[in-house]
Amino acid sequence: MEAVTTETRQTWRAAGPIRILLAFLVAARLLVGASELGLATAAPEAPATEPAPKPRERAQEVARLLDGVARRQVELDEREREIEGRAGTLAEQERQVLEDLSRLEALEAKLGERLAAASQAEDAAAASLAKVYAAMKPEAAASILGELDDETLLRIVSRMRSKELGLILSRLDEKKAVLVTTRLASTG
Repeated sequence: MEAVTTETRQTWRAAGPIRILLAFLVAARLLVGASELGLATAAPEAPATEPAPKPRERAQEVARLLDGVARRQVELDEREREIEGRAGTLAEQERQVLEDLSRLEALEAKLGERLAAASQAEDAAAASLAKVYAAMKPEAAASILGELDDETLLRIVSRMRSKELGLILSRLDEKKAVLVTTRLASTG
């Protein structure tokens, strides 16, 4: 971004003298006249009803043109400063966004680690509970497991061995047994 700003600044500075030179040439043409510059075709003379502009009027016209060029140069210089200021502000905002993005990525990584740790803890707890319910009498385990919400029930029974699960499923409420069977079949 800095290279563009420097290049733009150099272009404007280089164009300044050229614009002044052009204004000077226009002024010289007005003062001297087309025929005295050696041009083959001169502008047609003004009708006889209008008198030719006097040197003083030409000088005033040149002065107005030069004032206009000077004002435009000031405006362009001011605009260049404004653009440079905006470029600086934009660069600062870009830096801030990159810092924020970096912080968010670090936070996302930490959250991912915590989520993985929580998932492992949840899996360990479900495996432990599966062992506890498998060790219980099937009637007692089925009555307790039948009261659990579907997700918790599935998390626990998915970790049981087939023989233990079969004994408990045969004693579960019919709807819960169908739910467990379809969900376990769909997860493979």
